[in-house]
Amino acid sequence: MKKDAYLQDDDVARFLEWVEPLVAGHTGIHVSWKSKGHPFECATLEQAYLRYNWRGRVERGDGLTETIATFEETARVFDEWRHTMRAIMGRNASELDDHQRFIATSKRIREWGGIRRHGDLEKLGSSAFAVLSDNARKLNPESGDTDDLRSFRHMGSGYSKIYAMMVPSLPIYDSRVACALTSLILIHCRQYELPGVPETLELGVPQSQGNQPRNPSTGPYAFPTIWHSAAHGSRYAISNLKAAWLIAEMAGRGEPFAGREQSCGILALQSALFMIGYRRFDESALTDR
Repeated sequence: MKKDAYLQDDDVARFLEWVEPLVAGHTGIHVSWKSKGHPFECATLEQAYLRYNWRGRVERGDGLTETIATFEETARVFDEWRHTMRAIMGRNASELDDHQRFIATSKRIREWGGIRRHGDLEKLGSSAFAVLSDNARKLNPESGDTDDLRSFRHMGSGYSKIYAMMVPSLPIYDSRVACALTSLILIHCRQYELPGVPETLELGVPQSQGNQPRNPSTGPYAFPTIWHSAAHGSRYAISNLKAAWLIAEMAGRGEPFAGREQSCGILALQSALFMIGYRRFDESALTDR
C-alpha cells in the first residue's frame, strides 16, 4: 500500500477526522509524569511540543560535546545532521571519507538517542551506506510502499533515527511516539465501538528500554509488540511508514503544526507525541476546551 491509498482508506480517514480537533487544539489532552526528577505536564498537544525536553549529548565538529534538550536546540542539530546526510547521499558516498563521515554521523545520531553500542552498525562494514541508503529510499513517505518492506532488515529505534535524518518528512518511530499514536487509535476505536483495531491502523509498539507501560492493548484492541531484532524488521518498518503518513496528515490539520514548513511541522508534532507517550493513556486524558 502506498500513501494515497492509505490515506483514502475509510478507517484511516475516519481516525484522521476524529483526531483533528486534538491537533487543532479544540480538544485538550492532560498528561503528566516525572522522570529522573524532571516533571512534565501538558493540557494540549501544542503545550506538549513547546515543553519538549530530551537531554541528549551531541558531539560537535571540534570534538567537544554539548547537551541539548529543548525543541529549538534539537531542531537545530537535526538540521545539521540532515544537511550532512543529504550531502553524502548526493555524492552517493563514493569516497572513503564520505563513508567514514556517514558512519560517524550515524553514531552521533544514535548516541543522542541514548544508544551507546554500535556493533550492529559496525558489522555492516563498507556496505553500511549502500544498505542503509537503500532502506531509507524504501521508507520515503512520498514513494514508499508497505509491500516493499516485507523482508526489511536493519530496523529499530536506532536505525529509525538514522533514516529520519536521511529522508524528508520521515519521523523517528520509537516506543514513545508509538505509545502516543496507538493510545489515540485505541481511544478512537472504543468511541466508534469498532470490533477491533483496523489493519491499516494496527501499528507495532517497540519494546521500551525502561519499565514504563507503553503498549495500550486491551481486550479486542491489540497492537503487536515489536522487538529490536531482524525477525521484527518488516513489522517495524511498516509501522514507521504508516506513522509517517499519519503524522504528516495530522500535522497539516491544525495550528501550531500546519503553520510551519512541512518538515518542521512534522517534527513539532512528533515531539509532542514523544512527550505524551511517556506512558500509555486512555480517554480520561482527553478534555473539552
